[in-house]
Amino acid sequence: MLDVPDFNTSIEDPPRPSNAPAFRRFAVVLVLVTASVFGISRYTGRAARVAAADRAAGIKPVLLMFTADWCGPCQAFKGNVLADDRVVTRVVKSCRFEKVDLTKWEGKPAAVATEFGVRSIPTLILINSKQQEIDRYAGPHDPEAFARWLDQNTR
Repeated sequence: MLDVPDFNTSIEDPPRPSNAPAFRRFAVVLVLVTASVFGISRYTGRAARVAAADRAAGIKPVLLMFTADWCGPCQAFKGNVLADDRVVTRVVKSCRFEKVDLTKWEGKPAAVATEFGVRSIPTLILINSKQQEIDRYAGPHDPEAFARWLDQNTR
């Protein structure tokens, strides 16, 4: 047999790694999640609070429609949704409608689209009197769905 010394002569259990690094990681994640939830609710709540104050003061939100003459889906949305009498009645009753024409990406329309982060058209954004986004319509080109969205965000 080989003459090898026995290095495991301790009767005690070997030291265990501390749980401190895992706890620190958990604490950091917990703080980040809490901060993000709080921040999101503050950010989204702020626009909603302004919109509620606007409604109480009789100020209508503005519905921005980013569109272009060459955009097929934009023309389909106008023809299917905005041509519906029920939708027109709701839009007139509940908000101010403004078309942002991006047929040529230049000037003020391009600056407004950039400010609101428009990446595709048609994009419909409801904003309050402080030009804060209340919500975006990303639903189907269906008059009923659009009317429901409008009702939910203007009441």
